[in-house]
Amino acid sequence: MVNWLQHLFRGKPAADQVSASPQSAPAPPFPPAAVTDSDFPLVVLASDRLVLVDCWAEWCAPCQTMSAYMAFLAEDFSSRVLVTALDVDENPATTARYAIMGLPTLLAIHRGEEVARRVGIEGYETLVAWVEDMLAHTDQDRPTVVADMEHGSAKII
Repeated sequence: MVNWLQHLFRGKPAADQVSASPQSAPAPPFPPAAVTDSDFPLVVLASDRLVLVDCWAEWCAPCQTMSAYMAFLAEDFSSRVLVTALDVDENPATTARYAIMGLPTLLAIHRGEEVARRVGIEGYETLVAWVEDMLAHTDQDRPTVVADMEHGSAKII
């Protein structure tokens, strides 16, 4: 099943795994972290990394596809991006705060501020390019520490 999903979502060759049952398929190695109204400020807003928030609902069929994409994004960008999932039906305060009107919605939050959003389902390669573009811009915002070996100090520029 996992090989088939990789083929479907990422263009990888499919093996004869199409007939594998979902129960026998291994869990994604980097599943998105579930967030709630109560831990959203601590997990998402306080993070120094770029955070992707997959706003979804169980009844939303396109959300299921996007959830698979998010698991792959979590794996591919594990060292640079925190990928999370917010069930909009169970977390109305955060849903209202970010005015989530359509599903699936993907929020990009950096240092507590929403920097981008996508509504609806998109191809995996489009999402990868989007994340890479945001990382290029958010990495530029990081301070650079310059060491002054002669004077034994460092400064942030």
